[in-house]
Amino acid sequence: MYVTRRGPDGALTHERLRGGRPTVVLGPGRGLVTAWLRRARLPVGGRVRELALDVRDLMESVKPVTLRREPDMVHPDYHRRVRVYTLYGRESVFADDDDVVIGDLAGMRPDALLRGFPAPPPVPSAGPLDTRNTP
Repeated sequence: MYVTRRGPDGALTHERLRGGRPTVVLGPGRGLVTAWLRRARLPVGGRVRELALDVRDLMESVKPVTLRREPDMVHPDYHRRVRVYTLYGRESVFADDDDVVIGDLAGMRPDALLRGFPAPPPVPSAGPLDTRNTP
């Protein structure tokens, strides 16, 4: 697997990542984890270990990562039952019954649960896509 890097001078370089071909991508958001949860369909106590391309650090890495489903819990902020999953055995995420990530231990919460701060305005739409004239 190759990654492309852009240097400070704008020059592009292509580097080969060591390891096998990843089947999972872990990015700075939690949306990518949703795809893994839905594909894995783990029962409580189940686990799966796959090669992941982790792009959250300064340097990308390909390494085996274990996804484990912990016992469900009633989360105090959500006031309902959530599914609990751990990545690397230490990063916990909370998912709804459809395995969509809705929170994590780092403080990610649905907008409706946030108190004290108004929600930011929605990002304006760029309009319809122009696939014919877009470079």
